[in-house]
Amino acid sequence: MLNYNTIAKVITVLVKATLGIGLGKTFVSELRDNSGDLYHVSISKEVSPAQIKSIIDYVNKYPKQYNLNSYACADFGIKIGNLGGIPLKSTTVEYVLFRGVVEFRGRTPAYLGQEIRTMKETKELKIEKRKGNLPKSSKNNCK
Repeated sequence: MLNYNTIAKVITVLVKATLGIGLGKTFVSELRDNSGDLYHVSISKEVSPAQIKSIIDYVNKYPKQYNLNSYACADFGIKIGNLGGIPLKSTTVEYVLFRGVVEFRGRTPAYLGQEIRTMKETKELKIEKRKGNLPKSSKNNCK
């Protein structure tokens, strides 16, 4: 969630397709408001005006290709966090589904959440390990 000067935006990048996503296939991505969604762990930090500008610039030019193996919602979150000074790891996980063939190699929201749970809270980084719902985005003309 981006929250700056009372403007709050809760966004992620998701696949534009509405039916099942094939592993290894590339789809058109789009930004979506996922305010109100359930989360199980969160991390937050105050960001500087320069960091918020970097984040907004990235969001305005986010990758238009969505592929579970190379760029998906976890990758978007990791990039936004890093631009805001949150040291999120970009750990690649593999899933072997059939006869030793790797069917998936990428980053996942579940693994990212586990990594956030193991991080140490600091004066700057606040980590919430209880589930909750994301706040609603502000109603304004900001895209």
